[in-house]
Amino acid sequence: MLTTNSTVIFGTGVYPTIDTLDANAATIVFPEDRSIPNVTIQGNGRITMQNGSTLTATNTLSFIRGTITNGGTLALANGGIGTLAGSSQKWIDGTLRNHGTMTYTGTEVRFGVDASNLISRLENASDGTFVIDGGGDFAQWNGSPNYRIENAGTWIKRGEGTLTQVSNPVVMENTGTIRVESGTFNVYNQFAQTDSLALTEVVGGTLTSNGALSFASGTLSLESGSLGQSISIGEMLTAGPGNFTLNGNLTIGTSSMTELKLGSGAGLNHTALAVTGTASLDGPLQITLAEGFEELESVVFPAMTYASSSGGFTTVDGLTQSGYILSSSLDPTALNLTVVQSGGLVAPLSLINSFTFAIWRSDNFSTFHAENDFSKCGPDQDPDSDGMCNLLEYTMGSDPLSWDRSYPRVKLVDINGLTFMDLTYPRNLDASEARLVLEFSTDLLNWSQLTRVQSMEPANADASVYWVTERTVFPVDNINLGLFRLRIVEAAF
Repeated sequence: MLTTNSTVIFGTGVYPTIDTLDANAATIVFPEDRSIPNVTIQGNGRITMQNGSTLTATNTLSFIRGTITNGGTLALANGGIGTLAGSSQKWIDGTLRNHGTMTYTGTEVRFGVDASNLISRLENASDGTFVIDGGGDFAQWNGSPNYRIENAGTWIKRGEGTLTQVSNPVVMENTGTIRVESGTFNVYNQFAQTDSLALTEVVGGTLTSNGALSFASGTLSLESGSLGQSISIGEMLTAGPGNFTLNGNLTIGTSSMTELKLGSGAGLNHTALAVTGTASLDGPLQITLAEGFEELESVVFPAMTYASSSGGFTTVDGLTQSGYILSSSLDPTALNLTVVQSGGLVAPLSLINSFTFAIWRSDNFSTFHAENDFSKCGPDQDPDSDGMCNLLEYTMGSDPLSWDRSYPRVKLVDINGLTFMDLTYPRNLDASEARLVLEFSTDLLNWSQLTRVQSMEPANADASVYWVTERTVFPVDNINLGLFRLRIVEAAF
C-alpha cells in the first residue's frame, strides 16, 4: 500500500508491488502504463500519466477530490467498482475511462483546471456502466471545445427530484445507451447521437436541454415521463406504452420510422405521445398494441396529440393485430384510431353484470354437483357429449345438459362476386369474465384472427345472449380449405 501526501515520481522499468494507491494531497507520476488493484484520489491529489500512458484500477477506483492531469488516462477495468463521491472538485484535464461500474453520487466533476483548450474527456466504454445517482453535474473551467463526454456503454440517470446538467461547452456524444429513470438530465445543447445502434430512452423523469435536440441516428424511446425541449428524429422514434409528454416541437424526417405503443385497459388513456407544439410528420408509422391493451368496439381515441401539425405519415402499419382491427385518421390536433373490431368479443359495459361461472354452475347443476362433483360440472367437462365443454356452454349461454350441435354455424356469403365465410354463434353477455376469440386457418396448423364482427342480435327476451356473426376479412374463393375455431383466451372463475 502506498499512501502519500507528497510528490512521488516513478521511473521506467520494474516497480515495487502496490495493491493500493492513495493519492491524498499528493502528486503521483508514472511514465508508462501501470495497473494497481485499488486507487484513491483525495485531498486535492494529482495523478499524472506521462507519454499518453494509462493507470488502470483493476478492483476499485475512488475519486473524491483532485486532478487527472493533461495527457494521460485513469481507467477502471472491466469488473471494477468506481465511485465519484463528495462535494469537492474532481478535475478531468486528461481522460477518465470506465470499463466497469462507476457510480456518481457526489457533485463537482469538472473539466480543464490547469490550462485552456485542453483535450479533456470522460469516456464510458462499451463494456462500462456509468450511473448518476443524485444531482451530480458536469461543469468546466477555462472553456474549451475539446471537453467531451463520450458514452459507448450504458449511461443511467436516476435520483427522484434531482438535476444533473452537462454545462456548455462540454459535448456529450452517445453511441451506446442513455437511460433516464428518474430526476432531470439536462444535456445542454451540445448533444449528438451518432450511431444507428445508439439508444436514448426515457422511462421516467425528464430529459431536457437548453436548445433543440437532434437524434440524427439511432433510436429515441419515450416510454414514460417527459422531454423538455423540441426534438428532430433522423432514424427511429418510439413512444409509449406510458403517456409521454414532449414539451416543444417534433420534427420527424423522411427516412425516419415512428412506433406508437398503446397500453392500458378499456376506457383508459391510450395516448402514447402528447406534443405541446407543432408535429411535423413524415415516414412510416407502426402501431403496436402492448400487453394490457383493451378497448371496446367503435371507440375512437387519440394515439398521439399535438397543438398543430404539418405533413403526415406515409404509411400506417399494425392496424390489424391481437384480434383488433383499427382504422386511423389524421386530424388537425391528433392521430385518432377507431376500434373497428375488438380483440375478443367484449360486451358493452352497460350489459355486463356480476353473473359468474360459479353461479351459472349452481343454476344448471344440482347443488351437490355444483359444489362437490367436478366429474360433471367442471369447466372442462362435457356432460351432454355435444362436443362443447361447460366453460364454452357458459360463454355461449347454452344448456350444458342438453345435446345441441346447431351452433356455431358456418355459411358462405357472396358479396359483389366474391365469396366470404361467416360464422354465427351465441354469446352470453353475462359471462363477462370469459373472452372468446374466433380464429381462422387453412391448414389446421397456423391460426390467425382474420375475421370481423358483422352483427350482434338478441337471442333471448332479456338480451343476455346475442347471436354474433363474424366474417373473414378476405375472400376465400381461392382457398381449398377454410376452418374456424372458437377459443377462450381468458377466463376467471
